[in-house]
Amino acid sequence: TYHFASPVDIGRLALYQGAKGAPGSVTADTGTTATNTSRGTVTKTVTGISPSDAQALLTSPQNYYVQLDTSGGALRDQLGGYKRR
Repeated sequence: TYHFASPVDIGRLALYQGAKGAPGSVTADTGTTATNTSRGTVTKTVTGISPSDAQALLTSPQNYYVQLDTSGGALRDQLGGYKRR
């Protein structure tokens, strides 16, 4: 879910492999784009990730981050651990 003070254009929402504070490489691009938006929710099923990338993501999620690129800048959040159910 996102909420910007004024409308922006979303250019990309992607999953990157990279350590906290360091640039990384794209693991999966969601193909998400939008124009003139200020509020919404993005729910996406990403396909095309290799089995080895999927296993690495599950094993070490802290080595990955999600980045939302907009006309006003970028938002980045490092992934953390999870609990198996």
